[in-house]
Amino acid sequence: MHALHQKKHSVVFWIIFLIAIAFVGSHFFGVRSSLAGMVQRWTSPLFRASATTGRATQNHIKTFTSLFHIQRDLDEAQNRIYALESRLATLQNVSLENQQLRERATLPPLEDLDLLGADVLMQNVSGHAEILINRGARDGVAVGDIVVTGQNVYLGSILSVREATATVRLSIDEESVFRVVEAQSNTSALAHGSHGTAIDVEHIPTDLALEEGMVFLYNDYGGTAVHRARLSVGQIYETEISDDRLVQSALLIPLYDWTRLAHVFIITNTDV
Repeated sequence: MHALHQKKHSVVFWIIFLIAIAFVGSHFFGVRSSLAGMVQRWTSPLFRASATTGRATQNHIKTFTSLFHIQRDLDEAQNRIYALESRLATLQNVSLENQQLRERATLPPLEDLDLLGADVLMQNVSGHAEILINRGARDGVAVGDIVVTGQNVYLGSILSVREATATVRLSIDEESVFRVVEAQSNTSALAHGSHGTAIDVEHIPTDLALEEGMVFLYNDYGGTAVHRARLSVGQIYETEISDDRLVQSALLIPLYDWTRLAHVFIITNTDV
């Protein structure tokens, strides 16, 4: 009987012990789970902040790189603007000198020439340095006729003719080729248009001392009366000598602004 009672107490003890273990274990794991949750709650903002900081850093780098490229492009654009402004200032000075030259010069009159006035209808015809005028075949205009301004300036020649209109190829057009002479020495050379903005004069003998501001005159097709009129072509802006130093060339600024031409004159007696 005593042994049975002792055995019963032993069973009860082990049951209580197991319950206690279960309770402690449950409590322990619950605490650890709770602690893990707390740690996760504490550290998650840090990880999120770290990730956000990383993304922000990448965005800042991209922004900085973009700003660097933009600043570089702005610097390059500013340098181009400075160069263009310098070029414009030079051209304005040359234009002023041209105007002063024309005002001082005693140019021969055009009275020996038969002149037909014409209005400019269109500029930059077919993408070339050409103008369309309101004179044509019915007015006696023919291909090759010389076109001038009222200030004895050679503009170009008639390229094509229709019944009531004609196209003038200007001296600055790249396909325009004609002979010229230097105004003072009467030295002959070959001229052609340059990029629709200027006139290149080539094969100039090196014994002629070229200087900025020197004027070249038209000396090609047209006859004695045209040559006697001494039509101005342009004024030297730049010069260059060949590597073998046998010939030299000059870049002329034309004595007209073709973008502002409104009225021109056609020489109709170029056979004299």
